[in-house]
Amino acid sequence: MFGRLRGRALVRTDVALLAPGRAAVRMRPCPGRWPDHARPDRLVLAAGAAAWAIHRLPEDRGDLFMDGLRPVSAAIAGAGAGALPSDLVPVTGVGTGSTLALVPWDDVRPGSRAHVAFHLDDAPVGPVVVLRDAPRHPAALAPAALAVLLATAEAADAEGRLAIGLGIEGVLAWYRESHRMASPRDAVTFALAHARDRLAAAGRPAPADLAG
Repeated sequence: MFGRLRGRALVRTDVALLAPGRAAVRMRPCPGRWPDHARPDRLVLAAGAAAWAIHRLPEDRGDLFMDGLRPVSAAIAGAGAGALPSDLVPVTGVGTGSTLALVPWDDVRPGSRAHVAFHLDDAPVGPVVVLRDAPRHPAALAPAALAVLLATAEAADAEGRLAIGLGIEGVLAWYRESHRMASPRDAVTFALAHARDRLAAAGRPAPADLAG
């Protein structure tokens, strides 16, 4: 099982949900991991967090979350370089009508509404995203995954954002055709292949994030 793989943590990613529409994300790569592997690591973390949320959410909330991700993935893929729009990521299907804003990790105080940890672990099959610290309420996975998506997109250049956007598109394509309980690891593997295929069909080379 994907969630039971135990290996060295390559990147520890913590998400604190501070209030509706506000979250903080902290990514801690192991020594020597970044910057060489930062681009593909961010892509896999974004796709993996989204896959875990879809995998664990109740079906009705999962459908709403997937509906919200579709325009977000397209917007990130076409965002180019520079600052992302402040209203890029809607909090869809998680009880608010606002957008999601990232705040500095220094703003996190004890008693945050929820804490979620997604780790990128070293495994025989390659780096995999593992849900290490699950929230008490599964619905909190939706804004947590959105926060990881926004944090990875903010740190990426135009080429990296294209890869992330197409990767999320691939996760959605996987779960449209597969049972919701299918492994998140399989969803990420499919998502990366989907992104490479989309670029090849457009006559564009795959960026380093998608090498493989």
